[in-house]
Amino acid sequence: MHKTIIISGAGVPGLLLSILLARSGFHIHLIDPAPAEKLKDIMPSGFTSAIMQDALEAVKQTNSWNVIQDFIAPLKTITICDRTLPGKEPTSISFSSRDIEQDMFGYNIPNYILRAALTEEAEGIKTITFHKKVKLDTYTATDFDVTAVLENGTEITGTLIIGADGRHSTVRQTAGITQKQIDYGIDAISLLVSHSKPHNNISTEIHRPCGPLTFVPLPGKTSSVVWTEKHDKASDIVGMRIQDIERHLHDLSGGILGTLKVQSAVNVHPLITLRSPKFSAKRAVILAEAAHVLHPLGAQGLNMSIRDVQAFIDVIQDATDLGLDIGSSAVLGQYQQRRIFDTNKRLASVHGLVSLLTHDIKPVHFLRRFGLQVTDSFPLLKRIMMQEGMRGIAA
Repeated sequence: MHKTIIISGAGVPGLLLSILLARSGFHIHLIDPAPAEKLKDIMPSGFTSAIMQDALEAVKQTNSWNVIQDFIAPLKTITICDRTLPGKEPTSISFSSRDIEQDMFGYNIPNYILRAALTEEAEGIKTITFHKKVKLDTYTATDFDVTAVLENGTEITGTLIIGADGRHSTVRQTAGITQKQIDYGIDAISLLVSHSKPHNNISTEIHRPCGPLTFVPLPGKTSSVVWTEKHDKASDIVGMRIQDIERHLHDLSGGILGTLKVQSAVNVHPLITLRSPKFSAKRAVILAEAAHVLHPLGAQGLNMSIRDVQAFIDVIQDATDLGLDIGSSAVLGQYQQRRIFDTNKRLASVHGLVSLLTHDIKPVHFLRRFGLQVTDSFPLLKRIMMQEGMRGIAA
């Protein structure tokens, strides 16, 4: 019982945590209500994540790292171009990983590819028991263990339960942990495009009055696109003919990548921030999007989720080495202490960036352009920003 852990949610964080804990000698019950497609059956999607070097270390500990190599691209340069002032020449700044003695900032990785690879790896581990196509209904915790009840009536008992089950987390709700939400009134449009010009492993973020338009490199002459617009405008765009979307994207980007062709479905989702005031309860913890949801600006979402996984594993392994009850409030409280400061700091940073980049007010536009010009003039400031970027603050 001491070595049995229940994990609700089999997205990338839940799968990664399951694999690494199983390799450390734990038996995992993994609740997976919406199993990933097999790698061979996957259709292209615009949902990707720029995963920075520190978070990549956890992924590299899995066999999936070798499987996904053909689908990922390194991020070697980040270019920010401000086009918020009509009639004014764009202001640009570029950050090169070479300036901080690194080959790259990280990799752009398709979420669906990584999840499929991790699923196939987890399915081959005997100490991971999958509960597929069924949701967690509720759980109850005692001083000694926790019992989860699935919607099909199955009961599972373990030492603790982990909520990696997303922004509508059943674990969080059952634990009585609240969340604070900020709705920016903006949608993110996600898609894949091919282009006639090479991207040269440059991630380009174009600042516009309603928010950024970002092209992030993928293998060959392809890129993932995150395109922010206000709700009404985003709905109009998604309803456009593909050829019209391609022309519109070309115009907004200034043709930096040449002729664009849409290569996936065009998806849209609202941009919000969610923050939980605490990450643990009686024999339960929450992590990843069950604990925090971020605006995609800054590429922090999955990076923060993987840091949650890394911190939790460190805490649990230390507790195991000392012979402690890994589900005790003292142990789970250590995980919360490890993650709460970093999470709040980065949530505040992203919220500040979003506020700065989405206010359609001329003085704010001038301030943004001035900030880029100042940063470009001070190499030390650029270096500090890039070093922070290696921990997830990147375009």
